[in-house]
Amino acid sequence: MNVKVTWKDAGFNALQFELSKLGMMAARVGILGSEAERTHPLRNDLSVGDVGLMNELGSARAGVPRRSFLLSTLRQKRAEVAKALIVVARSVIFSKVQPTRALAILGRAFVPYVVEKILSGSISPRNAPMTVELKGHGQTLQDTMTLSHSISSDVALNDGSTGINTANEGID
Repeated sequence: MNVKVTWKDAGFNALQFELSKLGMMAARVGILGSEAERTHPLRNDLSVGDVGLMNELGSARAGVPRRSFLLSTLRQKRAEVAKALIVVARSVIFSKVQPTRALAILGRAFVPYVVEKILSGSISPRNAPMTVELKGHGQTLQDTMTLSHSISSDVALNDGSTGINTANEGID
């Protein structure tokens, strides 16, 4: 008796491959690339990335309190991010959207949340009274608007290597 078995994966192997790519990449949002290296307009000794990092994490040595604009936004928008991740995964599975493009869209969708947080001018802790007097206002992270204009996104490999160019992904 001869038995013939035929396997038709109906695209399962290709789908599995595309989903595995999602696990190797990440959407990044922050002060990235050449923008991070640019000299900050008020601090010739620091880059925009340095100033952003100092504010995000705080620096006791520099006398800068922690004023998180990235992690705090992620925590605040956790539900929206979770929904967006489901949409991204489904788009890769059902619409045959390339993982790089799906993650780039996810990153670009998160940028306005971060910018909005910075522009709110109310990231705690508030400025000290002397700082308010020197600046002429009490809005945090808004001396030159450099920080809010420097937020962008890209897609990177999870090993920390340079961002993947998504310019040709048709995401405008």
